[in-house]
Amino acid sequence: MMTDKGLNLSSEGLQIWRVVKLKMVPLERKDFGTFYTGDAYVILHRGDAETHVHMWHGDNASVDEKGVSAVFVTQIDDLLNGVPVQHREMQGHESDVLMNYFPSGIKYQEGGVDSGFHKVPSAPKLIRKLYHIKGKKDIRAKEVPMSWESFNTGDCFILDLGEKILQWSGIDSNTFERRRAGTFANGIRDQERRGQAEVFIIQDGEEIAEMIEILGPKPVLKPGNLQEDLDADESHSKMALLSKVRGFLRGREGSGLNMGCSAEAL
Repeated sequence: MMTDKGLNLSSEGLQIWRVVKLKMVPLERKDFGTFYTGDAYVILHRGDAETHVHMWHGDNASVDEKGVSAVFVTQIDDLLNGVPVQHREMQGHESDVLMNYFPSGIKYQEGGVDSGFHKVPSAPKLIRKLYHIKGKKDIRAKEVPMSWESFNTGDCFILDLGEKILQWSGIDSNTFERRRAGTFANGIRDQERRGQAEVFIIQDGEEIAEMIEILGPKPVLKPGNLQEDLDADESHSKMALLSKVRGFLRGREGSGLNMGCSAEAL
């Protein structure tokens, strides 16, 4: 059974919607794992044993967008007879349950539906984006300004040039972080570019000419912040536990999420 919002009630696996002009719009599979910081999303995963539904809110999502996503979660819960475990996800503090859907990690991109920044050039050669890779356990890639000022010697970065994807590793980054960055870079190549791109691995101090041409002469880079990484991992773990507790309480109480927005907003 397919609803008017593209909800397939008979299909297992992952389904994702994005709030567009206060309507829920299904995402194409090629866009799974990319979240715009100015938007709100709903993620439904149906497995053999459990069903989970998530609201994901970017840091800059509007109150209306958050309300619409909450209403849609309630509607999904009703259509599935109260079976789904509900999760409320915030940018940068996603639960382990959500992160497990995206083995290559998730990507935060600036902007949103109303900003106009969400339009990706159709020609790969026109793409110019820089991502900061974070996370010891789960990969989170945040779009940052295209500048050497965004870099540090302790982390890994991905310079996405469309047909070329440059994986840059700071001199103080560890092997695990580099592997994570490689997974993310390969994910862009295989999922977004359908294999029509090449990944280049670049070490700190071995920058290729094209990288210097785009970013300018390389200055002395600031050091990485190990404590920031540790704090982020601790924060993510706490949010994952909170999500699990909410899901347990929701199952005990048998009530859906209510954020004060009526279904008429849809």
